[in-house]
Amino acid sequence: MSVIDEIKDRIDIVEFISGYVPLQKAGRNYKALCPFHADTTPSFVVFPDGQRWHCFGACTTGGDVFTFLMKKENLEFSEALRLLAQRAGISLAPRTEEQKEEDEQHRLLREINSVAAQYFHHLLLHSPQGQVARDYLAGRQMSEETWRAFQLGYSLSDWEALSHHFTAKGYQEADVFAAGLTVERESGGYYDRFRGRLVFPICDDRGGVVGFGGRALDDSLPKYVNTPQTSLFDKRSILYGMHLSKGAIREQGRAIIVEGYMDVLMAHQHGFNYVVASMGTALTENQVRALRRLTKSFTLAMDADAAGEQASLRGLEVVKRHYGVEHRQSPEVRETYQHIWLKRYVDANIKVITMPSGQDPDDVIREDPKQWVQLVDEALPLMDYYFQVSAVDKDLDSAQGKSALVHQLLPLVGEIADGIERAYYLQKLTRLVRIGEKTLAAEMTRYKSRIKAGMPIADDDLSPIFRPSFALENYCLSLLLKAPDFIHEVQWLTPDDFLAVENRSIFLALLDAVQREGAFDFGQFRAGLDPLLAQHLDAVLEDEAKGPALPDEELPEEMRRTVSRMMDRNDRRELEELESLLRDAVERGDDESALRGRVDSLRQRIHERQKESGGRNA
Repeated sequence: MSVIDEIKDRIDIVEFISGYVPLQKAGRNYKALCPFHADTTPSFVVFPDGQRWHCFGACTTGGDVFTFLMKKENLEFSEALRLLAQRAGISLAPRTEEQKEEDEQHRLLREINSVAAQYFHHLLLHSPQGQVARDYLAGRQMSEETWRAFQLGYSLSDWEALSHHFTAKGYQEADVFAAGLTVERESGGYYDRFRGRLVFPICDDRGGVVGFGGRALDDSLPKYVNTPQTSLFDKRSILYGMHLSKGAIREQGRAIIVEGYMDVLMAHQHGFNYVVASMGTALTENQVRALRRLTKSFTLAMDADAAGEQASLRGLEVVKRHYGVEHRQSPEVRETYQHIWLKRYVDANIKVITMPSGQDPDDVIREDPKQWVQLVDEALPLMDYYFQVSAVDKDLDSAQGKSALVHQLLPLVGEIADGIERAYYLQKLTRLVRIGEKTLAAEMTRYKSRIKAGMPIADDDLSPIFRPSFALENYCLSLLLKAPDFIHEVQWLTPDDFLAVENRSIFLALLDAVQREGAFDFGQFRAGLDPLLAQHLDAVLEDEAKGPALPDEELPEEMRRTVSRMMDRNDRRELEELESLLRDAVERGDDESALRGRVDSLRQRIHERQKESGGRNA
């Protein structure tokens, strides 16, 4: 990308021109009285989709952000270039030979991706082998018009079909590999990354193909294969469908962020063109920056399962060091703080759609588009969503439940910048836990004063539910990283078995990495983590290295023992909570039979595990 293109990519023409001329929305575009002649009716139009302007009056001229600034300020190109580069934060140092080579490499990779997209698309539409993909899409009620709009494709099951296609066209194998379309064999040579899959081209916001996603059409694992990180493709910087959604997002004044390709396809097919996908990742700073140029209203629509709920809570994750944010609260609420800070930073209206149980946006839109409209209209403001999900698993008739909820939500309320909004949520929390507002306000002040003074929140300041020992699961994580493939031998281990959010997030990333094709690369795995997670991982491995070395032959049994101990720890933690609830029920004279049954069942499970463990150790 040239410096000029990079500048235009970073500066939104609507935002820039509105600094000179008051723009009025007119459908998908914006109108104003022309600043270059004596205009009596709005003849000056800004086209956000093309990032251009044009005067349909006396001037009959137009252009881009450069031409506007030059005409408005009577500047030479070099002067406009310097000013716009400064505004965009881009250095104008002469491009080196290395940079020129990089530009040429990017151009070539874009060309290769475009050729691959055309090849896959042709196979979907016309090849006999592509019938399985056509049947799949028809079964999902996806129209051929949608296939064409998103240039969907099909990859043959052959190991080298795409490779041979490129070779026949004169492309070098190394360049096709650099585009992420092939995988290097250990014995030499390459094979196709996408085989026997429905293919989704992934475009940048200008419509250029930068990568692909491939969905298995049988029981093959992994279910999805994506282009790996390349010099063009970074899934943390791209939103699927953005090139077709940006006009509607600007026109509607809102963006709905979903998780999957099919969610976007079905939404657009039914006219909901303001929908984009984060491709299963948490929404990132770069993605938010791209959306922020179009709207201040973001709504997260995530799957209703546990993983989807966690994705919602991670949905507006930002790089904290970029914003100068340092949160010292417990891990359970750290990610939530990022959302609140982002809300303040971008002045955004952030909402969350609570999906019906067992359904994702694709299901809802396909079965009942009117229900989707209702869900969008009923989306909860971010803080209300946190109140809802935080309270759902707590007994607010017990002191323990009240304390846990207060410690989880009160610091978040304290971060709200607007005083009226902050007072509203403080009152809402007061009603929820039935504790005096003055008491909670004093507690919130104490939290804020300690943070302002740079003092960490001590363990004694937190509810007991936030004081678990993480040493065991740290050790479990370190064992898994020694032999990642062994993760399949302890399939009963789930992300929910990790109490520390850092460990849980790393375990989820490890699961994803192991399911991908190719050998596990620790360096690449670590580089793909959030900086805070990478820092935590380093600390875990450093602590583990201090202990005695474990022989490789003992690793499987040690792994099984550790997982068993983790489950025992979690069961005992749950037992303590249930017993506390049982005591409260007895004191109130409530029917405690259901609670007592759960306590007895959990005690029995712990006892059985102890017997099994004793038998193994005998």
